[in-house]
Amino acid sequence: MPHFFKYLVLLLTAVSIPSTSAATHNDLHLPKGMDYTVSFWVKTSHNKNNYQALITNKAWDSGKEINLISTSNMGMTRDSGKFKGFTIGIQPSDAYFWNIGNGKSRLDYLPTAKRQPINNNNWHLLVATFSHTQKECRIYYNGKNVAIYTANHVLDHASDQPLQAVPSENTRIEELTVAKRVLRPKDIRAMYKKRFPLATQAIKTHQGDTLKILNWNIWHGGRHNGTVLGVDQVIEVIQNAGPDIITMQETYGSGPKIADKLGFYFYLRSSNISVMSRYPISETYDLYHPFYLGGANIQLDDKRDIDVFSLWISSAPDFSIVAHKKDATLDKIYKAEEKYRLKNITSILELLKPITLRDTPLVVAGDYNSPSAKDWTSKTTQWHNGLVVNWPVVNLVEKNKFIDSFKQIHKDETLYRKHIGWKNEMEVNWMNERIDYIFTKGDQIQTIDSRMIRHHQVKWPSDHPVVFSTFKIKSR
Repeated sequence: MPHFFKYLVLLLTAVSIPSTSAATHNDLHLPKGMDYTVSFWVKTSHNKNNYQALITNKAWDSGKEINLISTSNMGMTRDSGKFKGFTIGIQPSDAYFWNIGNGKSRLDYLPTAKRQPINNNNWHLLVATFSHTQKECRIYYNGKNVAIYTANHVLDHASDQPLQAVPSENTRIEELTVAKRVLRPKDIRAMYKKRFPLATQAIKTHQGDTLKILNWNIWHGGRHNGTVLGVDQVIEVIQNAGPDIITMQETYGSGPKIADKLGFYFYLRSSNISVMSRYPISETYDLYHPFYLGGANIQLDDKRDIDVFSLWISSAPDFSIVAHKKDATLDKIYKAEEKYRLKNITSILELLKPITLRDTPLVVAGDYNSPSAKDWTSKTTQWHNGLVVNWPVVNLVEKNKFIDSFKQIHKDETLYRKHIGWKNEMEVNWMNERIDYIFTKGDQIQTIDSRMIRHHQVKWPSDHPVVFSTFKIKSR
């Protein structure tokens, strides 16, 4: 049989798109500069280990296989992902993948097969929305929003080519549609229920009045103890703590795997900053530089929500070097803090002011890369080069009426090293200091417990400790 007719037969038998979704009724071009939603049903038992595209509008299969480790995602894919356009396909793990690129930059979502399988000969609904207004992408699996990605650097990704279903053996694709708007979560849930009316899609809601929040800089994606082992150790630490919400820094590609293992909603603000939550993320905030700050409104239940921000500010100059030099002076320390960190936090606090006016609890947690004046007092000079330092970054946060949750519980500065340990496996100066914080603001959130964690039964996977705080959340 001539090659053309083989291709035609394969297309007709493997891909089923109802006439109501044909190009004459449904323009499959991604609209340039506009919001859109891509949706389709897929049933596949694909047997090729080659990152096959299911739908695409670019030359996806022309790309070489690469490993995205240490970029905004971690895992194998194709370098054609940077081409302008959109692709959803199958990973060799039997999970799906999602990609958009603008010719220079790319975004990729690589979930796990344990939570989000696609290659199992069952019908699955895949939906992706793109909002130019919010500068974000949302990805839905079987009616549920599983991931949100900030898309600042790939806004111009619309290709001149329409989306097409890619013919493949043992694959059926139906109802491929491009809607020129962002569909609401309830509309996408209804789309899934239409085919599976008996499917249960219960959305988790918070029970009780206590909420557990964990902050952690996991250090280059948590991979220093091994690409697989290190990330698994990060997951073990988090699972043992049992948080409801996670603010993470140096996510660096490990986020999808961590969030999938926990069964959490996942928001990636940048390669660095992410937020994970047991409860739905209703809104995200496009404030400041994505590498430094990411925020989300999390819906705890029908009556309670919380605004949570993950923060990382400049690590240069290294405070632990500046403050522990033999010739260290307060003037040198303050000048070092003013160079970047104080500028970062001043701008961030200004941008957060409208958020603080809302009748909603607010958390700003992260790696501030700067100690607290409440630890560097006259009672602790033996640990601090003989200096009493009024560290300006944390001081400014507290002047803006944010509360340091750890200090709410552990007020005695002579004991704080007891809580984080004098020795540390990583042997770095800042592991003996508090530079990671969970700050809160608002009458509706009250700290009832806080601790720092930095022990794993094999080896600690990060160069930062965990900050883990428990709060009482009042009803409005």
